[in-house]
Amino acid sequence: MPYNNNMIRDTIKSDVITALKAGEKEKASFLRVLVSEMQMLELTLKSQNKELTDDDALTVLKKEVKRRKEAIEIYTTAGESNKVLKEESEIAIISEYLPEQIGEDAIKEIVEHVISENPDADFGTIMKAVMAQTKGQADGNIVRNIVQTQLLT
Repeated sequence: MPYNNNMIRDTIKSDVITALKAGEKEKASFLRVLVSEMQMLELTLKSQNKELTDDDALTVLKKEVKRRKEAIEIYTTAGESNKVLKEESEIAIISEYLPEQIGEDAIKEIVEHVISENPDADFGTIMKAVMAQTKGQADGNIVRNIVQTQLLT
């Protein structure tokens, strides 16, 4: 049997069944949306002779979080509090599958270390190095702000 590099997708598929058995129809329905998004990406990757990896699945999940955060802003402005709650609950579900985020202090330490090792590096080089070290455990916007602050000091 070939190595399965789709643990996140498989976990979500399994959780669809668990949610259905527990009577959580809305959660199961939303998890199906996530699986569907991953399957669409998988079809695109297959046309390029590539397979869906957990990194690809994480990219899909992060994109879905971003969509929901944007929707929350719109719904908040429109006063649609019930829709805001729905989007927030979906973010909470997605968060169960994302790696734990590291704190700003840890990010600052990584940024300082990267800058000390590459004192002449530009913003893009430092961002790339920091994002590689944090491997999806840090929000890119937070990293960007910290890198900008550190480069100005």
